Amino acid sequence: MNRRRYLAALATTGVAGCLRLEDSPPTDGTERPSGEGTRRVTASTERTATDTATETTTREPVEPPDAVAVESIENAWTNTDLDGGDTSPRVAVSGETLYAFDGAVSAIDPATGGTTNGVSLDADAWATTATEDALYVGTRADQPQVHRVTPDGNSIEWSVDVPGGVTMVEDILVRSGEVFVGSSEVTTTNAAALHAFDDRNGELRFAYSWDPTTTISNFAFHEDVLYVGIANANAAYDADDRRVFDPRERWGFRMDEPVAVHDDVLYAAGRNLTAMDLSTKSFMFRHPFGNRQLLEPAVASGRVVAGGQDGVHCLDAYSGERYWETDELGRVTAGPVLWNDAAFVVTGGGRLVALQLLDGTITGEVDVPEGASVELVRAGEQLVVVTMQSVSSWTVNWA
Repeated sequence: MNRRRYLAALATTGVAGCLRLEDSPPTDGTERPSGEGTRRVTASTERTATDTATETTTREPVEPPDAVAVESIENAWTNTDLDGGDTSPRVAVSGETLYAFDGAVSAIDPATGGTTNGVSLDADAWATTATEDALYVGTRADQPQVHRVTPDGNSIEWSVDVPGGVTMVEDILVRSGEVFVGSSEVTTTNAAALHAFDDRNGELRFAYSWDPTTTISNFAFHEDVLYVGIANANAAYDADDRRVFDPRERWGFRMDEPVAVHDDVLYAAGRNLTAMDLSTKSFMFRHPFGNRQLLEPAVASGRVVAGGQDGVHCLDAYSGERYWETDELGRVTAGPVLWNDAAFVVTGGGRLVALQLLDGTITGEVDVPEGASVELVRAGEQLVVVTMQSVSSWTVNWA
């Protein structure tokens, strides 16, 4: 789920399978000790009636993560000059370079937090990504646009209107010479659309829209398939055939949103955490979380971690065994970022928290600037927290 909408609408549902989604024709256009503040839960995996894949696969056990400790988390700098308009600023990382997107595209000095302003934008930045060759910005507006910006942020190479009656670009993914754009309309109809543009010139290559009552969260790409994290539907895009299809019909796999891919495994979060082995197209596990909405999961050291409305949850990445979960952090609004066998999240109470990936023990925490936190990213050896009013950088001192 897009973190902005997660913060604004925690009760948004994500029930899968209620929309039409047939193939679309191409268009041009081991047990661990519990740590303090965690609780061990009996592992359980389930297959639902809509998970009809004929095989269930497992992976070989992975060596457990090391027990790590954070001595302190210190603020390196805080920039309050960035103005995201009606939204928070956005950031993107290319290598160790950090870019901010508010009313303009800015390069941020990693040492001081000072910005060098580049090209101006005509609307609020809502989705961003960066490659070695360019920066990409999707906006929120009555007529949203996607801009391809030079790596220095100083000029726009092309701009295109996103058609389909949408009002915000939710995610951008660049792959194989195409820019995939997921967009939604959430003010009146809750509609969603997928577009593919030529990375060279912005020419429309593909367009598909869903019936109302659905919104796009994010994308994940594996081989030639784009997996769409989308509410109230199951959707993937075959880049070879240029068709949208339903993974339930092709592989018997029901998805949730948001989605992530790691080590040939597709993880779909939401109110379940589900895994499918993409190398064999077979079901691995599904864990229900009731009405507790999860954010995008992250994977490291054989563990998958997701934050949500009631803390942080850690499962075995391949068997679905639940290792630990927190219950005292409350709502998680950003993260996790997994780094050096630690999981970092930002809470609704305005705390940047480090937990051991091994057992969930809280090993470091610090207050972050006021304002709802919507992003946590790693930029080199720093953690960057984005709130509605600021961008701040944090140095982790390992014990």
